[in-house]
Parts: sequence; structure tokens; C-alpha cells
Amino acid sequence: MLGLDNQFYLNHLPDKSFNPLGSLFLDFCWSPDSPHSIIYGHNGAGGAMFGLLEEYESPDYYAAHPSLIFTTPDAFYICPIFSVRRVEADSDAYTVVFEDSDAFPNYLRQAAAESLYPIDVDFCNAEKILTLSTCTEKRNQRLVIQAICIRHNQLFNEIPQ
Repeated sequence: MLGLDNQFYLNHLPDKSFNPLGSLFLDFCWSPDSPHSIIYGHNGAGGAMFGLLEEYESPDYYAAHPSLIFTTPDAFYICPIFSVRRVEADSDAYTVVFEDSDAFPNYLRQAAAESLYPIDVDFCNAEKILTLSTCTEKRNQRLVIQAICIRHNQLFNEIPQ
């Protein structure tokens, strides 16, 4: 979902009806040409919504699941994770507009450096990143999983295992 702000879909479904778990939604500042896409979702009990993201706080879980995969109508993306971190709700982790050509690579290096554990990822071809963000047990803290978006034009059922 994409709303007019980052509040509405926290507790509304796509049909606009109220629901405490809300919907997964893109940051309202998102645009198709943005280098940074942020998707928010609640940390639901039993793994609902983004409830399983906290598993990434374990390096062993990351080792078994080092990439995110998502699809669009015309492509699919394999996204190697480069940072798992806890941030404040007003952190610069949520930057979607970068001032100049140096700001984006600097952002990537900082995010990787702040990861809970080291992750070796090549940023050479990083043009876009995906951030999944969910709440934690601390009121103003969020867990963010960040990955480089690499577009593939093959059909989804042809993804190498």
C-alpha cells in the first residue's frame, strides 16, 4: 500500500477498513525512481506481518536466509541483505532522498557498518535498496533489514536455488 502519510495503513487494510495489524505499506515519500524503498509492517505475534524479521537478529538465521526476493508484474528481484540493525524511529536509516552523488554510497557504508553483525556485500552495482522496517519491544526503536535490489528478467519459477 502507499498512503498520503505513514500513519493510515498502520491500522487500516487495503479496503480502508480498520484493523489493528494494518497493512504492509511503502513510505509515503516513495517514488518509482527513488533509490530507497522502505516497507513498514507491524511485528505481529506468531510471525504475522513482519513478525519473523526479528529472526534476522541471529547471524545463523541470516546465514540460512541471506537474501530477500520480491516480484513485480514485469520482473523479480533477488536482494542480498547488507544490514540488520536496530534504529531509532527518527533515524537517518529512513532517508529516501539523497543530497548528491556521494550521499547514497555513504549511506550504504554507514548502514553496513551499523549492522548487528558483519555482512560482506559488494556495493559496486547498488542502485536501489529495499528496507523492511518493524517495531520492537522498545517504543521508539525499530528493527530494519536492508538489502540491495538486483533486478532479474527471468520468470519467477526459473530462479536459481
